[in-house]
Amino acid sequence: MNKNKKFTISDSAKVVIPCTYCNPKKYLKFSFSFITFENDCSNQLDKAKMFERMKWLSQSPINEMMYKIGKDKSKWFEQIPLEKVRKNVPDEFRKLFASETSECYDVIRVYPSGTPNGTANPRIIGMIKHSVFYIFFLDWKGELYKHGH
Repeated sequence: MNKNKKFTISDSAKVVIPCTYCNPKKYLKFSFSFITFENDCSNQLDKAKMFERMKWLSQSPINEMMYKIGKDKSKWFEQIPLEKVRKNVPDEFRKLFASETSECYDVIRVYPSGTPNGTANPRIIGMIKHSVFYIFFLDWKGELYKHGH
């Protein structure tokens, strides 16, 4: 090796390296820090079911869940364009993830295959970033976007 050759070492604290999901054991996590809308939920069963869904979605690494479930929106996330939802992405979230904010919301149905009483299936609306689902809206009455039925 040539002794006269110089190497530059970058300051690692200033270098931003995007996540490439190199760790296959990442589990889906939930963050409630950006909730800006929640319509009234008087049904305690819906709240309990939401907790069960979050627990179920976090039971296996996120890559395994995506492989097993795929695009089955009754069990996994459904993507909705921003303009279809009657609320905006929270400004604080846009500032935190300025270069990464996608143009779609990720939506989970509280009940995987519909509600038992036939009303609108409550939805949890937010965005997934680095295996964290940031929740923006808790739509208990199904009022934030048209559901296509």
